[in-house]
Amino acid sequence: MERQIAELEKENRQQELLHWQDTVVLKRELREAEKELQNALLDGWMVRFLR
Repeated sequence: MERQIAELEKENRQQELLHWQDTVVLKRELREAEKELQNALLDGWMVRFLR
């Protein structure tokens, strides 16, 4: 029984680590997408302004 609990706790820690890693990756991708959007908006504004 104790071994099962230890295995479940280990599995839980692994799942938490995977979740944390996914969160870090998603936040990084979100920042990159925000930068791309800002650049696209700025480019569009500059094109309209320079016409």
